[in-house]
Amino acid sequence: MSQQPTNKYEQRLRDEKIKYLLPHLQEDSKVLDIGGGDGSCWDSIDYRYTVDLLDFDKDLADKSTYYRNIFISNIDDDDIDSRCSKYDVVCLMGVLEHIEDPVALLQSAGKCASTIFITVPNAESFHRHLGVQLGYIDDIHDLDSQDIEIGHKRVYDKNMIYKNIVDSKIKFIIKDFGTSSFKVGTSSFMHNSFFGEEFDAINRSAILSQISGHNRFAGAEIFAVLKRYEDD
Repeated sequence: MSQQPTNKYEQRLRDEKIKYLLPHLQEDSKVLDIGGGDGSCWDSIDYRYTVDLLDFDKDLADKSTYYRNIFISNIDDDDIDSRCSKYDVVCLMGVLEHIEDPVALLQSAGKCASTIFITVPNAESFHRHLGVQLGYIDDIHDLDSQDIEIGHKRVYDKNMIYKNIVDSKIKFIIKDFGTSSFKVGTSSFMHNSFFGEEFDAINRSAILSQISGHNRFAGAEIFAVLKRYEDD
């Protein structure tokens, strides 16, 4: 089974989170998108950046029309260091929660580019806290049936992603940190209940009420923009 959810609501979530990367891209940026699947994260962007894909799912990758080059490989085992030194940005959008050793992948990404863009599902989101209060899950970090179906090994809180970065010992600082999108239930519930103008209104309202967005952590996914620094 594919590890990329494919309903229209999930696509809107992808469109939302990529917005937090765009201010950190230049027109001539060369990007490696690790685990990008069918490339639909990039569909809502007007400018066509130079983006390559490294993914294990050939069927999904073959559906993409965005990527310049596509490399098919097991992300957990791939010698990423040797193949990505030519890039400015490495994207890890919805990847770290799927792999056995996220710290090792961050170490590899840190050797490849001066910017790393990360997104992961947020355990501290409003909808997960609501799930605990309603008795649907016992703890905000629990994996539900949808998580298991698409191959999640964990969901992150902000301290967990920070610890992964620290443990990797890469020479990067967090330049932007927060959450994207806002949910009041599972993706399946949101897909069936809110779409189009309602989706946009919910996201705007969450940002305006300062519970999602930059340095706000009630949204559905954590994003982090890491920038390399050099020792003096």
